[in-house]
Amino acid sequence: MKKTLLILGIIALVFAGCKKFDEIEASKVEITNQTIERGFDYIKINVEYDYPVELEAVTLYLSEKEDLSGARNYNCKIEGKTFSVEVKDLKEGTRYYYQFEYDNGYEKEKSEKESYAMPTVVTKDVTNKTTTSATLNGSVTSSDTENKITAKGFCWGTEPELTIEGTHTNDGSDTGTYSYNLTNLTENTTYYVRAYATTKLGTAYGEEKSFKTVEVTLPTVTTKDVTNITTNSASCGGNVTDDGNGTVTARGICWSETHNPTINNIYSEETNNGTGTGSFTSQLTNLKDNTTYYVRAYATNEKGTIYGEEKSFKTVEVTLPTVTTKDVTNITTNSATCGGNVTDDGIGIVTARGICWSETHNPTINNIYSEETNNGTGIGSFTSQLTNLKDNTTYYVRSYATNEKGTAYGEERSFTTLSSSGTINGYKWIDLGLPSGLKWATCNVGANNPEDYGDYFAWGETITKSEYTNGNSLTYVHFVRNS
Repeated sequence: MKKTLLILGIIALVFAGCKKFDEIEASKVEITNQTIERGFDYIKINVEYDYPVELEAVTLYLSEKEDLSGARNYNCKIEGKTFSVEVKDLKEGTRYYYQFEYDNGYEKEKSEKESYAMPTVVTKDVTNKTTTSATLNGSVTSSDTENKITAKGFCWGTEPELTIEGTHTNDGSDTGTYSYNLTNLTENTTYYVRAYATTKLGTAYGEEKSFKTVEVTLPTVTTKDVTNITTNSASCGGNVTDDGNGTVTARGICWSETHNPTINNIYSEETNNGTGTGSFTSQLTNLKDNTTYYVRAYATNEKGTIYGEEKSFKTVEVTLPTVTTKDVTNITTNSATCGGNVTDDGIGIVTARGICWSETHNPTINNIYSEETNNGTGIGSFTSQLTNLKDNTTYYVRSYATNEKGTAYGEERSFTTLSSSGTINGYKWIDLGLPSGLKWATCNVGANNPEDYGDYFAWGETITKSEYTNGNSLTYVHFVRNS
C-alpha cells in the first residue's frame, strides 16, 4: 500500500512539473516598465517584467553595430520581478543596439533587439553669480529621431549626485543651448548643478559641476575733508567705493565730541545721505562754537556697517561784538538823542542792540536802575531816543550789542538835561516843551507876577511907554504916512 502511494506521489509531482513547464513554455517575458538612466559615460537600465516564474539569469548584449556583432555582454542583477544592469565607458552621442537574453531555468529566450542614441548633454559653466542668484547653462544634442526629447533642464542643490528625483528645472523639450536664472539662493554657499535631457528611453545627464554664491562683505567707504567750518556748522561727506557685493541701504556722516563716533552711540549724531555707492556730501548743524568734533563716514549693507577714517575739526569761536557809542544830542529837559554802531558781530549773530542809561556810571541792560532801548539786530549804525528823563539831571549812557557769547558795551558818555526853569537876561522862564526849543517867560516884561500887565511896547520898539497913543506909536505913524 505504501509503495503504491509513493508511486502516485511521484506521478503527481511529475505531472505538476510538466504543467508548470507548459505554462512557462507558453509564456513570453513581458516588460512592464523600463527606465534608462544615462550618465556622462554610462548607462543604467532598470526593468520590471511579468513572467510566471522568476528568471534565473538575464544577460544584456550591447553593440554599436546593428547586427550585434562584437557585442559586449553583461550579467543583470535580478531582484524578484525586476532586474538591472549598469554599463560604463560609453561614448557620448553614439547609437547603441542591445538585446536581453532571459534564462528561466529550462530554456533561454531573447528579447526583441532595440537601439537607442541617448542625447548628448553638456553642463556648461555657471555665469552671473551673485549673492543670491546664478545663471545655469547647458546644451543638448540628439541624433535619435524616433526617441525625441520630452524634457530638459537642470538638476541643482547643495548636495552632489543630482538626479531629476530631486530639485530640478524644466526648460522645454528641444535641442540646443539653454539657460536658467536660479534665484533665492543663499550667499557664500556651494551649490551643485548638472544639465539633463529625458526621452522615453530614459534620462541623460551632463557632467556635474559646482559653484559658490558670492559672499557679502562690508562696504568700503572713505571720509572727505571737513570744510565750510563756522561757529555752529560744517560740511563733510564721504565716498562709498565698494558695496561689498551687497546693497548699501544707508550712508552718511556721524560725529561726536569723542573719538570713534558711531550711528548707534547716543552721544553721536549722524546724517543719512541716501543709498548705493558713490560720493555724497553732508551738512553738520547745531554744533557748539569753539569745540573739537570727531567725524567719520559710514555705509551699511546686509553684512553690517563700516566706517571711514576719522577726521577732526574745531568750530570757530564766537567772541563778543564790537560796538561804539555816539555823541548825545538834542538834549532837553526830559529827552535826548544818542545811538551806536555795531562794527563787528564777533562771528556770531547780534540778536539785540541799543542804548542803556542811568544816573550812575556803567549802566547795563541787567541793572534795575538802568533803562535801555532795543534798536534791532545785526551790525551797523543805529539811533536811540532817550525819553522820560528828569530835568537838570546828569545821565550816563552806553551803547550795547548782544550775541551768543554775551553783551558788549561801548564807551560811556554823560550829559545833563536842561532845567525846567531859569533866567535869561534877568527874566524867568519855563520850558513848555516847544519843538523849537524856545523858552516861555513866566510873566510879561516889567511885571513882577503873571497877573500884572507889565510894560507897554509897540511892535518894533524897544522903549517902554507909560501909555499907548496914536501919537507915540511908531506903528501908527508908519501906517498913516504910507496910506
